[in-house]
Amino acid sequence: MKRNLLLLSILSLLTTTSFGAGIAREEIPERLKIAVEGVDSIFVTLAVYPTLDTSIPECRFSDGAWSVPVPDRDSSYMVLLSYLQDGKRVEHLNLLLGPGDVLTLTGRVTPAGVLDYEVSGSALYDAETKLRKEHYWREDLYCRLCRNNPKAEGLPRDSVQIFDQRIKTFQKEYVKAHPAALVSAYFLLEDPEEMLEQYDLLDDRVKYGPYGDALMFHYRDIRRRLRLDELKNGAVPMKDFTLPDAQEQPFTLSSVKGKYVMLDFWGTWCGFCVREIPRLKEYYAKYRDRLEIVGVACRESRASWLAARDRLALPWISLIDEQGEVMDMYGVSTFPTHVVINPKGVVERVIVGADPELFPYLDKLLKQ
Repeated sequence: MKRNLLLLSILSLLTTTSFGAGIAREEIPERLKIAVEGVDSIFVTLAVYPTLDTSIPECRFSDGAWSVPVPDRDSSYMVLLSYLQDGKRVEHLNLLLGPGDVLTLTGRVTPAGVLDYEVSGSALYDAETKLRKEHYWREDLYCRLCRNNPKAEGLPRDSVQIFDQRIKTFQKEYVKAHPAALVSAYFLLEDPEEMLEQYDLLDDRVKYGPYGDALMFHYRDIRRRLRLDELKNGAVPMKDFTLPDAQEQPFTLSSVKGKYVMLDFWGTWCGFCVREIPRLKEYYAKYRDRLEIVGVACRESRASWLAARDRLALPWISLIDEQGEVMDMYGVSTFPTHVVINPKGVVERVIVGADPELFPYLDKLLKQ
């Protein structure tokens, strides 16, 4: 196997929309260095964390060289790493690059074909690396070998479940015993299934610390998914809300009387949402005496929403949910999401995503 030492400098994002146009390379601070022995190439992708809405295209690094600088800004990013070994692409691990973090990842590929690594340079990873080495290093190495490496075929998969459970049990007990530790936030971000049970255990210094926004994002997302499951079971009374309209006047959902209401959760940044607007306009004109559409813009600035509302000439009630409170009420985490409420105020159906069944469903419902 060709054994290279990859010395990579990966630079994180600026608030500018271009990739550092006019910025001298030496002026961009290095935020992540990687030195890995025993691989042919490493592939790196950065995604804004926790939303993952904006990602930086994948870069390939080999022979100790890097070619695509990624401008920097003071935000959190998920760094997705994989590597090329013996001509085969091996998915490997994710790193959390927090605000202001400067991380160093060092490691080597073991004879069994799995990357044994260490991350240093931040309080979070210094603590995580220490705990992993002391308590579950072998279990972690084995689980990643079985999951990610093509050479792992034939290894006993039941061992993965056993080792996984050992790791989860240790992390769960650690959070209970150390609610003020920064690494407790990391453990919950790694295992969101524990978020609902353990989020309230965390000390406020962790909840409102450098990873507080990410914790709250995932906590709310899990609660939304549970709420969505509840709504999909049917016959659930609607939750009333009041949001500002384009004239900054309050609009209350229950003010719509005697009609079906369809809540259209969308965003100007959502291509699927925008593409379905012409068809929605057709159906709004067709069934306006029986159907009211209430558009709820999400994850949106007021300025961009107002500009899009005027540009798209939206004919229905148009609101903005700047705090995400109505998203919470209706379990919205995918866009578009359509919630159909009958004249009695009961949720009849929730349609998630750009589902072509939306329009046949409306025809069947409203022609009755």
